[in-house]
Amino acid sequence: MIHHYNHKRLLTKTYIFLDSKFNLSYHLLVTCTRIFAQHLCSQNLHDHFARTAMANYFHNYFNPEKEFTAEMVNDFLLHALEFTYWQKNKKELAYEVHSQIDAFSKNCRIRFSENDLLRVDRLQIVEVEQENEFIQIADEFFTSRDFSDLEIKYKRLDDGLLALHISPNGSIKVQHMKLLTFLQNGQLIPLPGLSISYNHLLELQENTTHQIRTGPFSNTSFSYMGTLVNYCSLKGYIFRKSEAAESRLLEKVPHLLFPLKRLEKNFIDVHSDPFYLSLVKKLERAQEMLETNQKEYLELALGAYEQGRMLIEEVFKGDKLLELLVKDLGRQLITAWQLKQSNSAQSEKVIPWQSPTPPEKKL
Repeated sequence: MIHHYNHKRLLTKTYIFLDSKFNLSYHLLVTCTRIFAQHLCSQNLHDHFARTAMANYFHNYFNPEKEFTAEMVNDFLLHALEFTYWQKNKKELAYEVHSQIDAFSKNCRIRFSENDLLRVDRLQIVEVEQENEFIQIADEFFTSRDFSDLEIKYKRLDDGLLALHISPNGSIKVQHMKLLTFLQNGQLIPLPGLSISYNHLLELQENTTHQIRTGPFSNTSFSYMGTLVNYCSLKGYIFRKSEAAESRLLEKVPHLLFPLKRLEKNFIDVHSDPFYLSLVKKLERAQEMLETNQKEYLELALGAYEQGRMLIEEVFKGDKLLELLVKDLGRQLITAWQLKQSNSAQSEKVIPWQSPTPPEKKL
């Protein structure tokens, strides 16, 4: 169980300023997202990749009871454009989106102006090879807008950039962006990527939809309530649902927990993270239990050792404290196991030459 403490703290490092807010006009509509998702799923999806992608995204990604907005459509379009397939098939994507919106609007009283929806067929996607060049592009775009109430920092990652939007009250919006931009009105604009929000205690915001990359071609949308999560993982350029569940303990969902903790260690000091501290305490407690030489503690200590090894490999690779604790615990386990075997042999008085005689071979 993840315990909530009020002492998480940001890592203190030098960052370059960056922002990834995206200014799109949209109208709030009286129609809820569920109705639009039902409309999409009622269509013929066979061999219609764009239609299938849109249906999967709206059926699984958004809160079904939220009001349907043009911003949601643009969110789908921008996430789709992160895939090479849709970068090469922008016309198909644009045609299907506008056709479905037009068909849906005939039965529901919704109207989008020409400027509400992105015309992806007119957008040129540009992948920036150099991080410094991407930063310069982003700075030129974001500094042209007024975000004076936010402190924006970023962290370089192997697969892009991590942008931190820090508000005056200490809450943070974290965006994971690829080095992708699109050309609009003569200006390069970075794709917004995926986002996770934290409150001023650096705990996940509740009743908020978070998005995280959980694999090379897989994104997971999830909401967090106390220690429980509702989540849905979408895979590939048609956003096929690969896994989903409700009211699960976050620690029991490793394919979500591990990527989340790998991301958090870039901006949260692990020595103030309750999850990390509970792991350290568990390993230390396992060593103390083995020192009592009680057999019933051996299995518990072995479980702590295996968990520690797994988390070092998956999340905390290179962490010296955890590596030392796991190494010491491993040595103690070997000693405890040898002692157990020795005591067992003595109690059973096993004599090698008294072992059962094998059956006589016969032709």
